[in-house]
Amino acid sequence: MIRVHLGARPDPASDGGSPAAAGGGTYDIVFLTDQLGRGGAETQLVRIAMSLRKRGWRVAILSLFPGSDFEEELFAVGIPHRYCESVRMPENRPLIPLRITLRLIRTLRAWRPATLICFSYHSDVMGRVCGRLAGVPVIIGSLRTAFAKTSLRERVYRITEPLINLTVANSQAGINYMISRRALTPRKTLVIPNGMFTSEFPSSAPREEVRAELGIAPGAFLWIAVGTLNKAKDYPTMLDAAAKCAAADPRFRLSIAGGGEALAALQAEAAARGLEEVVHFLGKRTDVARLLKAADAFVLSSAWEGLPNAVMEALASGLPVVATDVGGIRDLVEPGRSGWIVPPQNPDALAEQMLGAMALNPPTLQHMGAHGRERMISRFDQERIADRWESLLLQSSATARNLPTKQAPAFVISLDFELLWGMRDKRTIDSYGANILGEREAVPAMLKLFGKYGVKATWAAVGMTLFETRKDLLRHLPDMLPTYDREDLNPYRTLDLIGDDERSDPYHFGISMARQILDCEGMELGSHTFSHFYCLEKGQTEAQFRADLEASIAAVQRLTQRPVSFVFPRNQYNPQYLPVCAETGFTCFRGNERAWMYNEAPDEGQRLPLRATRLLDHYLNLSGSNGFIPFEEGGLINCPSSRFLRPASPYLGGGLDRLRMRRIKRAMEATAKAGQCFHLWWHPHNFGTQLRENLANLEELLRFHVTLRERYGVVPLTMGEISARARAGRPSRLASPPSEAPVGGGR
Repeated sequence: MIRVHLGARPDPASDGGSPAAAGGGTYDIVFLTDQLGRGGAETQLVRIAMSLRKRGWRVAILSLFPGSDFEEELFAVGIPHRYCESVRMPENRPLIPLRITLRLIRTLRAWRPATLICFSYHSDVMGRVCGRLAGVPVIIGSLRTAFAKTSLRERVYRITEPLINLTVANSQAGINYMISRRALTPRKTLVIPNGMFTSEFPSSAPREEVRAELGIAPGAFLWIAVGTLNKAKDYPTMLDAAAKCAAADPRFRLSIAGGGEALAALQAEAAARGLEEVVHFLGKRTDVARLLKAADAFVLSSAWEGLPNAVMEALASGLPVVATDVGGIRDLVEPGRSGWIVPPQNPDALAEQMLGAMALNPPTLQHMGAHGRERMISRFDQERIADRWESLLLQSSATARNLPTKQAPAFVISLDFELLWGMRDKRTIDSYGANILGEREAVPAMLKLFGKYGVKATWAAVGMTLFETRKDLLRHLPDMLPTYDREDLNPYRTLDLIGDDERSDPYHFGISMARQILDCEGMELGSHTFSHFYCLEKGQTEAQFRADLEASIAAVQRLTQRPVSFVFPRNQYNPQYLPVCAETGFTCFRGNERAWMYNEAPDEGQRLPLRATRLLDHYLNLSGSNGFIPFEEGGLINCPSSRFLRPASPYLGGGLDRLRMRRIKRAMEATAKAGQCFHLWWHPHNFGTQLRENLANLEELLRFHVTLRERYGVVPLTMGEISARARAGRPSRLASPPSEAPVGGGR
């Protein structure tokens, strides 16, 4: 029979019967896991479940095996937890007993969840099969580590993927790995990172009081590590590094909080290295926030990870972090800003960086800790993560009934961040340098306006702009370079002419601006290729485009998670290259407006009459409002342009400028009324001169967007969010491109 853990509220569903006590005879969401211990994945499951329950969702948790470390928390918010077996499965039995399978199917049929979300490997696979047999409408898999442990697991994931609607991972690293192993399909993946209750960190406990309890002298430098004592955490590497640190600096101390069967063995290893006086094992603890208050820095030595909760909690506590380069660590730790990243299973590198951190003065460490905490609050607070899960569930519930999802109209902004790389074949530093330099004032000013009006934006960056130095750029060039017939299009010919770094050459390097962008909430970093690659010009090839795109992805990943949004340079949309984008992990792209005057063409095809017609369309309604409903094309979601925001011109009168602004606002309102999305785009260097006038125009449009938000429910979204929403809403078959005339006028 289905067992009830002690502390769960009584419920007739405990024996596979009606779950009426949960309300309404069904649950909105059932979470399925192997066992509800206090591990990282289980902690995230409980946080998500509690957040959704507090928002009014009917939530239940089902485990394959007994045990729960969260009884009080679940009972307090009214979430029932059931398990299918009374005894834990022995580790040497790889197969789930048939009786558990039958009980799981029977329980799911009785509970009738609208959505089943599966955590952990065994429950993920069981949920896929049993969920379908039980008739669950929507099944979502969850990838909580950056790789599958065995090739057999990869094959099982691959074979059973058709049974699920979507796989949600907590890091892009995990998605990338599973896609590379052909265990997941890019179109059926979504990243929602781990969340945390940042208000609980740092602890209010007095620092010196906690240090005294741990026996830490006032002048000691205390490192803390938190995590279950298992192979994944690779504590032997940490102990090797600790021995080197202790020999080099007598201030070194290390406290390790975590339980597990390896405790005695690790204590023996520490003793064998002579570390009894400097390394202390604290065992399994529930007061982690309090322990972190005593530390000076945090260390993680894992051999593999997903998106580790312990690192998030350390950063939220204001501690700088030294961590190994595994899983989603780069999504959390910004090297040199909130911590440092070292290769895994390398005690020498780990010790060197730990000693380097110990050599810094306290104000520097505190500044790094403050930066890490701010990043946790702005990106990983549990309420923000719950928003993303709730949005996914709302879309999925409509899809489960095979209804077209009624989505709120969206306002999308994208900017082509390219510096002089995007203009070098047309302009020079002498003729356009003022615009490029002006970006450095324009970018923070635009970010300030976006924050003021609660607007999001996708910044499609040329990969070449995202490097610290010319030397670093040269080390990361694509494996294949473009062979354009027109040599002036090839930027690689001029690499010897650029400066050494951003300070000496602000026209080609822009990493400081990219960091400003990523520090702001609601900003997404997409790809504009690595070299401003021209996809329709003669001489280039698909293989060269793929190499360029892969280099672009690598450049973006040095700063943030893998990009999912793509913008064709010069709007040279090439449908033959869309499958390449999909295969490399992109989920959406910016297409062109549907009117004939915006048809894609190489530079030589941009004749004067065509350019003149497009210019006229900025002032008179020739092409319509260009609203859109996102649709699938070539394996990606097309989020096409609606309007280019032309810069203010000192040569045109104010009347023409007002005419242009009226044209944009009328199009924005027409699409909002029609329930369609509106996509506005421009280049940051367009604002490089006439900054005051351009910012005034932008602010006028953002204010008008707020009006439409209140009047028609328009929501601001990034391109990546548009894609995620569209795929979650229509996983089986997305809408086709509309063939009717655009809203607000003909072509």
